[in-house]
Formats: sequence, structure tokens, C-alpha cells
Amino acid sequence: PRTVDDAKKRIGWLAQDLGESLMIEHRWEGDALRLKRPGADGTITVLEGAVAVDLELSGMLAMMAGQVESQLREMLEAGLK
Repeated sequence: PRTVDDAKKRIGWLAQDLGESLMIEHRWEGDALRLKRPGADGTITVLEGAVAVDLELSGMLAMMAGQVESQLREMLEAGLK
């Protein structure tokens, strides 16, 4: 993406898809997308030229942290091309 606003739009679309398929609640707080569902709580922050992800997992999702990280990374890379 060329701008923070473009990246936010693209990440917003991904969050919408995730929200529908995985029941993840999401809302924008400035340039940070807040994500929440049972077992997962965090943010995706859009910076100039970068995206920072901070996600805390608990319960069953904590045991699958590597898979969750890998899938999230793949989705973001594909969605931000």
C-alpha cells in the first residue's frame, strides 16, 4: 500500500472477513485495529511503511500460537500487496 489510509482500508477488509469467519470483533482506534474474541486479544497498528501486530492468545489458541502467527502473517502479506 502506498499510504497509511490505503493499508487501513485493506486491513479493514481482512478484519471484516475474519470477523465473519472466526467471530472476531474489531474496531479502529486511530491507526490501530483492535481485535477481540474468546482466546485472542490484540491490535494491528498501521505505521508509515510498516504494520505492527500485538496479539495475546490464551487457552486452545495459545497452544496453536505458531499456526495462528503464520496464518496471520500470510493474510497480511497477501492483503497488503
